[in-house]
Amino acid sequence: QQSSVAMGGEPGAAAASKMSARERHAATYARLRAPVAVFGLVAAAYLAWLPARTWVWFSGHPFTMTLAAVPLAVNAALVKKVGGFDNTVLHGNLLSLAVFLMLVGFYVIYENKERMNKEHYATWHAWIGLVAIGGFLGSACLAFVGLHPQYGALKTSQAVRFLHRWGGRSNLVLAWVACATGFVKLQPDPSIQALFAVPLAYLAWVVLRPAPAAK
Repeated sequence: QQSSVAMGGEPGAAAASKMSARERHAATYARLRAPVAVFGLVAAAYLAWLPARTWVWFSGHPFTMTLAAVPLAVNAALVKKVGGFDNTVLHGNLLSLAVFLMLVGFYVIYENKERMNKEHYATWHAWIGLVAIGGFLGSACLAFVGLHPQYGALKTSQAVRFLHRWGGRSNLVLAWVACATGFVKLQPDPSIQALFAVPLAYLAWVVLRPAPAAK
């Protein structure tokens, strides 16, 4: 009886390892997608309510930015790890919505500064957020033109895929740091800060941890 290697297939252990990795990612996404959505929505609503204890114009900034950086971006990253055409398209759709909400949030805070005659980009929070928005927008444009699974002109380029993957991870970190610094500005209580920071740190670890080496 010929082995799977001799037949031109993969060794059984390697094939099982790849299959189990995809199944692990699918299980993680299935387990976390709803809690991530609830956590992000609650955090966004709380931050929108916090400044004036009601909805004001400024509320639209933390609300849209938090929705973009937490439930949308995290679930987009988790579903991409599962792989496959449908999941890749869903990944792109979620991040496209995230970019749209980031642009809305940028407009809200820019207009708010104008109304209050305040200086723009006067804090690290503002600059980190601005770089994150630019990074997400650039990555989305690259992906739409070059990496779409149906018509991407550069979808087979390993260099472009590497740039998109690691650029995307950098954008995520910047967006999360911007959210965390914004939360700290609005809520000085360390115990409440921890309620946001600890789950966010766990999700960052789940999203950014390297895949286990193949055995």
